[in-house]
Amino acid sequence: MTDPDDTPLTDDDWAEFVIALRQSQGPGPYPPATREELDQAKADLQAALERRRAEAPARELAWNAKAVARQVAEELAERARAEAHAARWASFQWRMEFPWKDQYPEITLEDIRAFEARNQLELPTDYAAFLLEHRGSPPMMRNQFGGWAAVAMPVDWSGRPASSYGDEAELNSTYSLFEEKGTDSPYRGGCNLDDNLLWNEHLHPPGLLPIGGDPGNSQFMLGLEGERRGKVYFLSTFHIPHPMSHDHLGFVADSFTEFLPVARPIDRD
Repeated sequence: MTDPDDTPLTDDDWAEFVIALRQSQGPGPYPPATREELDQAKADLQAALERRRAEAPARELAWNAKAVARQVAEELAERARAEAHAARWASFQWRMEFPWKDQYPEITLEDIRAFEARNQLELPTDYAAFLLEHRGSPPMMRNQFGGWAAVAMPVDWSGRPASSYGDEAELNSTYSLFEEKGTDSPYRGGCNLDDNLLWNEHLHPPGLLPIGGDPGNSQFMLGLEGERRGKVYFLSTFHIPHPMSHDHLGFVADSFTEFLPVARPIDRD
């Protein structure tokens, strides 16, 4: 079996290949291809051919050198783009901001005491301070060029079955105190701390407070009792144990004070 286009590549063909690689990595003008670049292009193509010959059935060993050259060029160009993006991302300087704070109600110490009384619990002081300062609104990361990124938190599952969720979770929403506020905030319907306390009580043992969620409705939890008091966990709703236990909780931070500083920007590109 032969390929009608299985003809030897000339130096002009290789020069086109090299120029295509350059075009994928940045704007021109492009100087003539050097002998070193031509030799490297040939070596890359030969390596690709050898890999494919080793993997292909005998009846498929007719190779179109030009087609393979184009594919190798695309693969190398994609690698170059990925490396350039990674370098650019690494150059960003990020800071945490709360862009939706004004869409959440002002919270007073009296609001916090009323919440504690009606739910018969006591909030850790650092979390109460967050509610007072940021109204319970969710954070975002912003870089020096004004670009925004969502927030991810590291999760340590310590070998629990829920570790299949992954080693980080997106903090997509955080909860606030909307009771008796009379606000028309778009976040009232899903981010009311009182509502989430009720909606999620069947998902975890007692002594935990849902304070935020990921896009799939898994929950960030704040410990309220015993050795877990003040610590932040992540609860995977895809791994609810029966009977109920703490096996679906991953550790995030020793306190709410340490929780926000471990946030990382999410690279979606």
